[in-house]
Amino acid sequence: MTFLAVVQSKLEPEAYQTKDSFSAWMLEQSQKALATREAGQAALLAFPELIGLPLYFFLERQTKASKIQEAALELLQSTWREGLQLGWRRPAIANALLPRAIEVHTAMLAAFSAVARGFNTYVVAGSSFLPFVDEEAAKGIHIADARVQNVSYLFSPSGRLLSRTAKINLTKGLESSLGLHRARLEDWKPTQTKIGNIGILICYDAFFDSCIQHADATSTQILVQPSANAAKWTGAWSADPKRIEGEEWLARGAIKRIQGAEHIQAVLNPMLVGRLFDLEFEGCSSIGFNGSKEAVFASSYNEFAVVSSEV
Repeated sequence: MTFLAVVQSKLEPEAYQTKDSFSAWMLEQSQKALATREAGQAALLAFPELIGLPLYFFLERQTKASKIQEAALELLQSTWREGLQLGWRRPAIANALLPRAIEVHTAMLAAFSAVARGFNTYVVAGSSFLPFVDEEAAKGIHIADARVQNVSYLFSPSGRLLSRTAKINLTKGLESSLGLHRARLEDWKPTQTKIGNIGILICYDAFFDSCIQHADATSTQILVQPSANAAKWTGAWSADPKRIEGEEWLARGAIKRIQGAEHIQAVLNPMLVGRLFDLEFEGCSSIGFNGSKEAVFASSYNEFAVVSSEV
């Protein structure tokens, strides 16, 4: 049996001030999430969407911003020239992230690689807005493709970065306004691992039948849905104010959509909670199963929590 665990991270801006503080925070949360795992048991640990995004705003820098738009403008004002040079293809607000992208990439790489090695577990490192950062003998660490996407990383228990998955369907808010690039469904595939085929559909993607069907058709066995829901969990649903956000999330989400799948056995949904400037994230993290086995949910929708089970 494989131990499954999700971390419902509550944002702590002070944890993003240095690479060491960020790494220590990831290790602390991981220890809590894996506390009930049996010695030597294979495991998969998943973090929420956007867990790496605050690094752009807080890592080794100060900000006076109170709103996410203000924080983005601060970056744009200080980096737009270099961002346009690195952007190559077309101007976009997201290009303001490019001058800090390597720093954010390496911070995430160090933190989640340390988690994977330290706890001998596969790790889905949530996501951040990133271009494709590569390393080559002569060029060193460099931006190989400047198209900024919402990207999730998967690490092996050795700490090796196994694969990257970008979001296919962008939301109308922050992602679209920044000018992020969307991935193509036809390019999506799971990663073959020793605990099964792990597929990542970032947040909104897992609400599309086409994405779930493609994941199943490509033999995904464990599906991970890192999420960040910038809406009141007990408030009105964005698509219909007569309905409740959290109720609709669960009624229309991935747990329901994987029922009857040929290959998908389980779906892990780590959700981000807490505040990033004027964005307030709420959600109830879960692990759900294809079949009669009952799903497991976090005990809170706005506080740190962990959820664990087995498959």
